[in-house]
Amino acid sequence: MVRKSNYIQLTAAAAFAAAIASLPAGAARADTTQQPVEQTVAAETHAGTGEVTKIDSSGGRIELKHGPIASLQWPEMRMSFKVVDAQVLKGIEVGDQVKFVLVKTSNGALEIGELHKAE
Repeated sequence: MVRKSNYIQLTAAAAFAAAIASLPAGAARADTTQQPVEQTVAAETHAGTGEVTKIDSSGGRIELKHGPIASLQWPEMRMSFKVVDAQVLKGIEVGDQVKFVLVKTSNGALEIGELHKAE
């Protein structure tokens, strides 16, 4: 015969085990020595240079006439990019020569993560 207090403990333990089992793989670990995945996986980046041809600050976009980007096997072209953070557009004007870094976002798009006037 199972006593009432043992039954409550068993029920609570079963509920806890079910909750742990429903977590994503590795989430139940108490191992704090592992770094989060975002820190251990290097982001895909590609550097380029170009001239600013259009800026849409409110839309968070910039159009560049950029040179070849070897890591993407892209020729020289003119194209519009979304920026990861609109703050990178501050101080940038149409006609500026710039250096930029494209980062691959979680949805697979390439966006400008860094943007600086070329020196």
